Amino acid sequence: AFGLHGSTQDFYFGLASPNLIRARVNKDNEVPNETNTFLEYFLAYVGYKWAVDDNNFYVEPSILVRNLRYAPFTVDFNGKVYFFEDQLIGGLTYTLGGGDGISVLLGAALTNFDLYYSYTTSFQPSQAYHSGGHELSVQFSFGSRKKKMEDE
Repeated sequence: AFGLHGSTQDFYFGLASPNLIRARVNKDNEVPNETNTFLEYFLAYVGYKWAVDDNNFYVEPSILVRNLRYAPFTVDFNGKVYFFEDQLIGGLTYTLGGGDGISVLLGAALTNFDLYYSYTTSFQPSQAYHSGGHELSVQFSFGSRKKKMEDE
């Protein structure tokens, strides 16, 4: 895999190319005519975080484009909002391609870690047989969050 990430204070972008090297254990089962082109499979993203000065919050729109091996091509349109000096986070994602779907994100920034909850549902016929997906995520911050906020 190969990846690249760049950012400024408000803007970020990235590109990753997984599956650059594919090793086969049993060469008798090789797939004929399989290419191994750089950036044939990729993830690319771009986003911008801007302050809404009058209301003391941030808005962060972003886009994620995925073309992965054995998965449908998808594009995620994301929007996050940061309230109370980035202590509370809310987000919404619409996924286009691969069955389409929508996700909701709620999060809180605590002393040295962030805690997130997300709910995802799809618009596929199989959605009638389940209630969507729930996810809890924890992001650890090494160093003092208070010091990071003072440095900004």
